[in-house]
Amino acid sequence: MMQWKKLKQIYPITGSCFAMAHLYTPLKSSYNVFCKGAPEAIMALCKIDPVLQTTLLATLNLLATDGQRLLGFARAMHHEQLTPEHLSDFNFELVGFIGFEDPIRPGVAAAVQQLQKAGIRLVMMTGDYAQTAQSIAIQAGFQEPIKIKNGQEIENSAKALTCNDVIDTNIFARILPKQKLALVRLLQQDGAVVAMIGDGINDAPALQAADVGIAMGKKGADVAREAASLVLLKDQFTTLVAAIEMGRHLVNKIQNALLYIIAIHIPIIGLCVLPAMFTSMPIFLMPFHIAFIELIIDPVCTLLILHTLSQTKTGWEVFKKSGWITKSILIFSLIALLMVLSLPILRKAFGFEIPSMLSAITAACTLLLIGLVLKWLR
Repeated sequence: MMQWKKLKQIYPITGSCFAMAHLYTPLKSSYNVFCKGAPEAIMALCKIDPVLQTTLLATLNLLATDGQRLLGFARAMHHEQLTPEHLSDFNFELVGFIGFEDPIRPGVAAAVQQLQKAGIRLVMMTGDYAQTAQSIAIQAGFQEPIKIKNGQEIENSAKALTCNDVIDTNIFARILPKQKLALVRLLQQDGAVVAMIGDGINDAPALQAADVGIAMGKKGADVAREAASLVLLKDQFTTLVAAIEMGRHLVNKIQNALLYIIAIHIPIIGLCVLPAMFTSMPIFLMPFHIAFIELIIDPVCTLLILHTLSQTKTGWEVFKKSGWITKSILIFSLIALLMVLSLPILRKAFGFEIPSMLSAITAACTLLLIGLVLKWLR
């Protein structure tokens, strides 16, 4: 067995070369530089003949189309004291290529369809081959057409990523770590709320910059878990669907609660404030009347509005993208105020004698009706 002294130098992946290498100091003359990376980068380092490169890439493309992840390997000898600055300075020879499949876990395709149906846009950022990424995306159920951009080509062209690159692109292949961070920021500039899922050290900057960073608890790197906002303990993508659905249920209930508070209580406030502003108007509600109205409205409307709309509907169906206080809430509040004011105004205008308790009951029933109408419209 070959004995090694120590690891002398590491050559990391760069924007110009999608490969990495380790330089060792051997005990005797032998291969001591080992490189792995993208097949096209390995062939370039090994200075493979262009005609042979075309033939090899055609075969590799077939493997990638089947969803296989591809890696190339090369080796070289370097026994001099001075170490080269770049990988291209080594005299590499090709060892070979491997293709391996990382199958999609059960339930992922169904989860992707649910998320897309709910209006959530999915974007894949990966260092894999473009054809491999496309095949995996199709298996996962990404909506077509699938548009792919190559991060390495963008880096080599010396062009910075722009908002136009993220508008309709759903797969970024051969992406660099710094490009992941740039893409997250571009999506945020475009007005999107970004949730980033990652497990590697290179994902940490993007996880921290995202609105919600999600790391893997079992296979994720420590740096990724520390940078993330959430950690999936079971490393299952499908758990995100249940979490988002639960969150949307909660948001919907909060919106309904605000709808009730504003639309029902503005008329009550109006009935109390208007007589103080206009001395000619009678006092519509006494403290006892307000307590009586609240006694009727609060239990009934709260139970109706906060209850799930239907047992057959999911959180995706009840959720609506709207602000906390919408124009419809204010309009219905004014309608409720006018309806409640109509009875006292008619009593004063035409001289009807209506007991005050009956006015309170009428107001309570009117507000309760408004609450039911609002719930039905939601």
